[in-house]
Amino acid sequence: MRRQIGSPRAANAARILSLTLLAFGLLASCFGDNQGGAALRLSAPDELDGGDTAELTISVDGAANNEEVNVELSASTGTLSSAGVVVVTDAQGHGSVSVQYTAANETGPATINAAASAPRLGTVGATKQIKLYEVTRVGNVTPITNTVKEQDYLTAFPINIPTNGTLRKLGVVAPEPATVVIGLYDNTPSIDGDTPNAALARGELSLAAGVNELIVEPRALSAGKYWIVVTYNGEATTARDAINLVTGRTLTDYSFGRGLPDTLPSMNLTTNMGERNLYIVLRR
Repeated sequence: MRRQIGSPRAANAARILSLTLLAFGLLASCFGDNQGGAALRLSAPDELDGGDTAELTISVDGAANNEEVNVELSASTGTLSSAGVVVVTDAQGHGSVSVQYTAANETGPATINAAASAPRLGTVGATKQIKLYEVTRVGNVTPITNTVKEQDYLTAFPINIPTNGTLRKLGVVAPEPATVVIGLYDNTPSIDGDTPNAALARGELSLAAGVNELIVEPRALSAGKYWIVVTYNGEATTARDAINLVTGRTLTDYSFGRGLPDTLPSMNLTTNMGERNLYIVLRR
C-alpha cells in the first residue's frame, strides 16, 4: 500500500507560493533597483509676461546618495541663465537647484526641456511649458541719470496709453532703495486742466536699486490719458529728467502714512515737472 505524503491542498499552496516568488523575481529583473522611481522635475510659473524673469527649479529623485547629476537645459524661446547644471543629491537621493528663465516678449507657449544622466539614475527627461504674453511698457523705462530728493507728499505724473490693453504691473526704476506707494488713476477735466481722479490700481512697493514692478489685479484699459501717482516714505532719492518736462499735480499737505485714497483730493497744478522713471506694463 502506497503512503500519501501531504495533502492536495498543501501541494496547491506550494505551487502558488512558487509562482508568486517567480513573478517577483521577474519584476525585479525587469525594473532593477529603481529607488522607488527615478524622476526629474521642472517647476516654474505657468504663465509669464514678456521680459519677466522667474525661477526655474530642477529637482531630482531616485539617484544614488550624494551623487552628482548632470542636467542639460534648453528653451524654445526666452533665455536661461545656464544651459547646464549639476544637482548634488542628499542621503536619500534627492536634490534640487535653480536657474533663472527670462521670458521672450511674445504671445505663445515656451517649452523648457531638461535631460539628466547619472550612473544609478540612468537617463531621464522632463518638460515644462509656460504660457507667455506679449506686453508693452508705457512710460519711462530707460534709467534717468539725474536724481533729486523727493519728499513724502503726493505727486502725480500724466501718462498716455496709445492702445487698449490689460494692466498687469506698475513700475519704478529707482536709483537707490526706498519705499513708495504707487497708483494708477483715471483722468478727469477740472477748472485748471486735467487732473487724476479715481484709483484703478495701487499698492506699496519696497524699491531696490534698478527695475521694480508691482503686480496688480488685471484691468482692461482703453487708450487715453491716465496718471501715475506716488508718495514716498520720507525723503527719497528719485530719478528726474531735467530736459523733458511735463505738467503734473502735487499736494504738499500730504504724507506717506495716508496711502493712496479711492478718489484723490484736489491737487495743485504744477508746471515744468521733470519726468520720472515711472511706467505701467500692459498685456496686448
